[in-house]
Amino acid sequence: MVKQEFDGDTRVLLVRPNRSMNWEQNRWLVALLGGFTLVIALFWTVVGAWVILPFAGIEVLALYLGLHYVSWKLHLRQVIRIDADQLTVDEGYNFPRRHWRLERDKAAIAIAAGHHPWDAPGIVLYDRSQQVELGSFLSKEEAGLLIEELRAAGLRVKSESVPRRLHF
Repeated sequence: MVKQEFDGDTRVLLVRPNRSMNWEQNRWLVALLGGFTLVIALFWTVVGAWVILPFAGIEVLALYLGLHYVSWKLHLRQVIRIDADQLTVDEGYNFPRRHWRLERDKAAIAIAAGHHPWDAPGIVLYDRSQQVELGSFLSKEEAGLLIEELRAAGLRVKSESVPRRLHF
């Protein structure tokens, strides 16, 4: 998802993955599937195959942990602030964990085509000293929207391929 806001003269782009289900909906899914699994396991326990019961519990626990991990990974966000002098990019889960500051007049974006026609293009924001990959989790349409928002902000597209990796 790409969302644009303005804070005075600063353009702010919020970039985050699409979350089709929130955590509450995931818990309902685990409860529903866990209840169904428990009913089947209890049936087999009554029939005499009690060894199935612990495996049913492990299955529900694995589902819960997997959905919890995926839900947590989908809380990643990138906040791109563009003002007259500089670009800042903050990235993290729930709060910024990584921060980049680039010079606006030296910054540009590089776009690399996806490997498959369904893949989103790679977007790299860079200046002379550093580079930041933007929206690696976006769909093809959302990546196109991000590219258009960055162009509308006045950033130049220097190349249609990602520059070689910079070493610091």
